[in-house]
Amino acid sequence: MAEFQCSSSIIIEEIYTDLQANLLRYAFKHLNNITEAEDAVQTSILKFIQAFHRLSDLPRDSLESYLYIITRNTVYDMLRAHTSKISIDEFEQCDIKCDVEHLAEVHLSYETLLQCMPKLSPKYAGYITMKHFAGLEDEIIAKALDVKVNSVRMIGTRARNALRKMCEKEEGVAVK
Repeated sequence: MAEFQCSSSIIIEEIYTDLQANLLRYAFKHLNNITEAEDAVQTSILKFIQAFHRLSDLPRDSLESYLYIITRNTVYDMLRAHTSKISIDEFEQCDIKCDVEHLAEVHLSYETLLQCMPKLSPKYAGYITMKHFAGLEDEIIAKALDVKVNSVRMIGTRARNALRKMCEKEEGVAVK
């Protein structure tokens, strides 16, 4: 058990060290306040540490993606607390790594998908990124989106339908 905790803390420390500057830059870009940006990054890493025991089997790039998603959602929550109206355009989407073969199966081009993802609400984009690109479980997604586990399925259905409609409109074809 001590060996697991030691190796986990090393992995967490390495990921945090590698991403800290980028996470802080991202948070500051949207919050325009260095203290709030630091708070957002600190809150995000704490959420990441709390969920790490469920994520430890994931590859490092998925863990990094998960930390970015947590940070994005934390920043969004902080902005939402400051103002009642936030434009989705204010948010840049995380770099999305995807399986090109899967996109071919569903008849979508990678470019179309990347064009449509930023148009989704942060919650829907976060769900699609976590579920379909990072392969995370519903319990982890629920925690990251700050919703009940039972709500994740409905969010997923709505997110996929919204993305499908946007892609169909963008490409001018019906997507299966």
